Amino acid sequence: MRTPSQSAKNIFQGVAYVTAVVAPLLLLMDPSASFPEDWSHHLWMIGYYGEYFRQHGDMPVVMNIASVVGVAQPVFYGYLLYPLLAPLSAILGAAWALRIGVALITTVQFCAVLTAGRNIFRNAALNYTVAASVVWATYSLTNLYNRGAIAEYFATASLVTAVAFAAAMATETSSARRYFFGWLAGCFLVLTVGAHPPTAVLTSAFMVLVGLCAAPGVFTGQLKVTRRTAALLGAAAGLGAIILAPWVYACHLFSDKLSVAQISRTFFFCFERCDSLWGRFAPFPYDLQSTESGITDFGTAYLEAPINVVLLAIAVWNLELLRRARKQIPSAAGLRFSVIETLLALALAWFLFLAALSVSPSVADNFRFFAPYVQYAYRLVSHCNVALLVAVFTSGVLVAKGGGYHRFRHETNVVIAACLATAVLGLLIKLQHAGVVTRQHDTPEFAFGNDHRAKLISQRHAQLVEAYDVPTFAPSLDKTEADHALTIALPVGMAGAAFGKVGSAKIELKKPGWVGTNVAVFPWTKLLVNGEELPAVQTARKDRFFALHLPQGTHDIQAVFQPDRWWVLLHRLSQITVMIVLAISTAWAVLHLFFRPRPAPRSHPTR
Repeated sequence: MRTPSQSAKNIFQGVAYVTAVVAPLLLLMDPSASFPEDWSHHLWMIGYYGEYFRQHGDMPVVMNIASVVGVAQPVFYGYLLYPLLAPLSAILGAAWALRIGVALITTVQFCAVLTAGRNIFRNAALNYTVAASVVWATYSLTNLYNRGAIAEYFATASLVTAVAFAAAMATETSSARRYFFGWLAGCFLVLTVGAHPPTAVLTSAFMVLVGLCAAPGVFTGQLKVTRRTAALLGAAAGLGAIILAPWVYACHLFSDKLSVAQISRTFFFCFERCDSLWGRFAPFPYDLQSTESGITDFGTAYLEAPINVVLLAIAVWNLELLRRARKQIPSAAGLRFSVIETLLALALAWFLFLAALSVSPSVADNFRFFAPYVQYAYRLVSHCNVALLVAVFTSGVLVAKGGGYHRFRHETNVVIAACLATAVLGLLIKLQHAGVVTRQHDTPEFAFGNDHRAKLISQRHAQLVEAYDVPTFAPSLDKTEADHALTIALPVGMAGAAFGKVGSAKIELKKPGWVGTNVAVFPWTKLLVNGEELPAVQTARKDRFFALHLPQGTHDIQAVFQPDRWWVLLHRLSQITVMIVLAISTAWAVLHLFFRPRPAPRSHPTR
């Protein structure tokens, strides 16, 4: 039976947990609030997917609006993110769907870090500080509020969640819970890759390095992997591979040909704003130009991208505790202990590498192959924070194993208090800067209700046609040909069963000539004239759109999106697998939350 003091402690703990999750999302409480940069674009994407799903019961594989037909963005960008938010958007509208999605991923991220920390630190205050600092991280809130980089926010939150559940799996004693945490780690890792391609690139590189560090322990048999565990890991990896297969296949075919891959072959640095040494390691949100000039037209206001200094401070303190207690750390743990130390060294090295890469053009010049995928140097901050979290977890295991937190509890409490105060102050400053850029916008197409969703077709321009077309697929018209070409726009249905569907258009030519269209250039888009596909010599591009050379007479023009058969097969298998994984995850989570046995009490570390 719980005593009054235990009940009060549980209430206080619950309030603290809720506050940690709700505090960074306070500005989202108003569904009409809008934020700068790409916020409206992502909101539009979610709204389009939701309305398409409501009308057709399926997800779009290409986006069609009045001004642009055949935008292939769904094939490459947010391959898993937007379909997962679409059912909510279909019912509640894009504004609420986005807010609920952000609240869910933030809550799961916090709970995952908290779960791992509970196993590792055995120190409630330290555990809370780590988890809170993760969801309050300045750069993640910059993505959410100031940059409107919604896909990146979801992807990096999913990556942190995957790392945390992996740590919980590695430190869990119950086999049932260990399998559950491992399953969740895999699910969120797949979501990371399927939500944001730039995040996927560095995530894949880091996962390969982690695998190489863990492999010696597996091959020597000192990291025991049973046949059952190996079979489950193989099955989970297979499911993840099936889910991501269409995206991987399309990237293999076109990634180096897309316009987005040609934007830059070098990293973009903002030295006058956040990509300086101080801007990267500042304890609080820092953007020099915004601080001096306020909101102007120079770009993103309050572009603040410091690393998570709270995690850095805790990692440094853990290393200090290891230095002090190195003689008391048991050495009989063998290779298993050595693998943890190897992962710690890897995490610290990866952090230092990415931090140097993010502030030094001379270092970045040696790794230009990352540039087309990462583009902006400050994007590396999220991966620096993940590396720091791994360093905190691995060093925390070693410190807790030697009883370091208990033996140096007074100094540890001072460090925790300073870190928590820094995190709280940083959050307050960031919310103030985000509040400055908040605007009220009348966007009924994103609101609850269906009366205005036709505006998703008529009043939005898909700017990413400039990123996800393949201009080399068709030769460009010269200036004379382009100036004399007629233009025709294929109509797109705006409501009901016709939403997002492309109709045909007729044109009558008094003499042969070029006709420009509103169809984006992409290899899987076929233009039919009077029901037949034209020879390649009669197809070109005008700007980023298809142009056709037609003879004299009346012509009926249609556009059909026809992916190759392998992609279609992989796409259907992926959709089926996603539904299976969601069903398994939901059922398993219910069993875990409501029908699990109570864990045995942990023994306290020796003094």
